[in-house]
Amino acid sequence: MGIFNKSDQLSVNRANATIIADVTEIRGEIRVKSNLHLDGKFSGTINSKSIISLGKNGFIEGDIFSKKLTVTGCFVGTAHCDEIEILCGGKVVGQITSNVLVIERGGFFEGEKQTKGIHQGLCCPAVRRIRSRLNEQ
Repeated sequence: MGIFNKSDQLSVNRANATIIADVTEIRGEIRVKSNLHLDGKFSGTINSKSIISLGKNGFIEGDIFSKKLTVTGCFVGTAHCDEIEILCGGKVVGQITSNVLVIERGGFFEGEKQTKGIHQGLCCPAVRRIRSRLNEQ
């Protein structure tokens, strides 16, 4: 679940975490190499080479580029991540591109999902056959 465990206590990666508290509002661009936990409000673009964890009070509107996104709060926008996890109570609305998408019971996703790195011409033969059949109908 990102950098926090189920009881909202920091995990062992505490020294490598940037934390934005729930009383904070930021607009613009964030570039971070460490883990980022956001309980406040952010509007703009986040670029991370690590994990972005959106807490239950957190709200992000904009674009996210990261290794992993874990959502317990609310995210509206586009996300390009290797892995996206929507936990119970988390809400994601928008377009996401990822290799892995996990939605826990009680999580919410509305929008469009694409698999990272997979294009129509590069998929496996079984998928091409199914797409061909759907196009014939």
